[in-house]
Amino acid sequence: MPRALVIGFGKLGSSLTRFLIHAQIKVQVVDPKPYDPSFEPVVKKKDYFEKLSAQPLAHADLIFICVRDDQISGIVRALKSFPLKNKRIVHTSGVTDADVLEPLRKQGASVGSFHPLQTFNVPLLPAEHWHSIYCTFQGDAEIQSELQEIFRPAGVKIIAVNRTQKEAIHLAAVVSANFQVALYAWASEIIKQAGLENITAGRLLAPLVEQTAKNFSQRPLNEILSGPLQRGDLSSIRRHLNFLSENSDELSVRLYRLLSEKLLQNEDFNIQDRKRLQEFFKGLEK
Repeated sequence: MPRALVIGFGKLGSSLTRFLIHAQIKVQVVDPKPYDPSFEPVVKKKDYFEKLSAQPLAHADLIFICVRDDQISGIVRALKSFPLKNKRIVHTSGVTDADVLEPLRKQGASVGSFHPLQTFNVPLLPAEHWHSIYCTFQGDAEIQSELQEIFRPAGVKIIAVNRTQKEAIHLAAVVSANFQVALYAWASEIIKQAGLENITAGRLLAPLVEQTAKNFSQRPLNEILSGPLQRGDLSSIRRHLNFLSENSDELSVRLYRLLSEKLLQNEDFNIQDRKRLQEFFKGLEK
């Protein structure tokens, strides 16, 4: 098994470290924040470095750069100061191209971009958090093969992508996960506006959300849309818009209209009375 170095011990970096240790890989960490005793179950103090130096780099065969996109170039500049021959180096950004690591390839390293399609909302998530997810990979084939060996026992599926595919998948992930959180916040706001205080929107709507996600993973799009728009129920739609007009703001009304129009635009959905609905929402733009 390779020896690994994780640069960046945030939410993703710490969770990756925990997975690698669970996979019986020796891991050291570099992160500027001081060591905290809460890190001990994942990384010992002797294996934690606040500065990039020759010691952890000499230990590592496989290096993961788990920092913000705007910090990757700085890490690349720092790494260039050290011998890198035969090192395998990947960054975990979803949108930054693997070419940002090209200067390290010129020093004898293999390079790539390895991005997990999973949410890491808190640090130090357990190894099970990686089970059966997809990861994108762009870069040198030998690194992809090595990563597949490490992650295959957890059911992780690594797919090779080009630059355009990498950006498209990351954008789709943001739309389906991050923007979904915006919709959750909007749903919570609506529940509060109605004066419901004895139950949260999360508890109230979780079964509905979970079933929709399950349907999305198992069925084609034309079988998962339901509700008033799908059945052409203009009366219910008008009531929704009236509620938003009376209790919320213009942005909420506009967002309801735009999302409805986006659904109507998609021919995969079997929407009843589509033309009448399109004309209705078009009239709201005036």
